[in-house]
Amino acid sequence: LGIAYFRIHRFAEAEAEFREILELQPVEHYAHFALGRCLEKQGKAAEAVGHYRMASFFRPQSEEYRRALEALEAA
Repeated sequence: LGIAYFRIHRFAEAEAEFREILELQPVEHYAHFALGRCLEKQGKAAEAVGHYRMASFFRPQSEEYRRALEALEAA
C-alpha cells in the first residue's frame, strides 16, 4: 500500500504505511529506504538521511541505497 501511495504522490499516506512496517520490523531495509524517499519528497531531508543510513546499514550491498544517501548528503 505504501508503494501505491508513493506512486500517486500521496507521500504522507505512504510515510504512514512505511512507518507501520518499521514498527513491526525495525530492520526492514526497504521500508527504511522507502520511508526516506517519502520524507525527502516532503522536504524532510534531515529525517530522510537517517532512514537512508539505516537502509544502507541493513543492506550494505545496495548501490541504490548508497546513491540515494550520497545524493541527499551532498545537497
